[in-house]
Amino acid sequence: MNIKNITEPLLLTSLLLLPISFIYFNKKHYLIAISIFLNGIASYIYHLKHNNDYSNKKSDKKSDKKSNKKTDVSLDKKPYLFDMITSHVSFILSVYLAQKLSKPQKYILLILTAMAFLFYGLNLYYNSYSYHLTWHIFVLLGQLFLALKIKSNKK
Repeated sequence: MNIKNITEPLLLTSLLLLPISFIYFNKKHYLIAISIFLNGIASYIYHLKHNNDYSNKKSDKKSDKKSNKKTDVSLDKKPYLFDMITSHVSFILSVYLAQKLSKPQKYILLILTAMAFLFYGLNLYYNSYSYHLTWHIFVLLGQLFLALKIKSNKK
C-alpha cells in the first residue's frame, strides 16, 4: 500500500469516518456506528478505485487500446453501489438520531447538512475535485458534531 492511498484528501476524509463510528459505538449507538464504519470503508474503496482509474487513464492517454467495456462497468458499479447504500443508510440513521438534539444543536447540524448538500450539488454540476472534497469535509463535520452531541444510550 502506497502512503498516497492514505494521505490523498478524498481518501483521508473517507478514513476519518472510522473514528467517528467508534464515538457512536462508545455511546452505544451500535446501528449507526456500524453504518458509518461501513460507509467509511465503502467510500475509501470507491475513491481508491476511482483515483487509480483516473491515474491509469492519464498514463494510458497515448494508447488507443480499449478494454472490455462490460467488465469496466461492472467493476465500477459495485464500489459505487456499496458507497451509495451505506451513505443513504447512514444519513437516514443520522436524521433519526438528530431528533434527540436540542433546538440550537439541530440548527447547527442543519447548517452543516445544508452546506454538505450545497457542495454535493456543486460537485455534481461542475464535477470539481474541490467541491467534492468540501462536500466530504462538511459530511465529516456534521457526523462529528452529531456523534459528540448525542447522548449515550442507556442500554
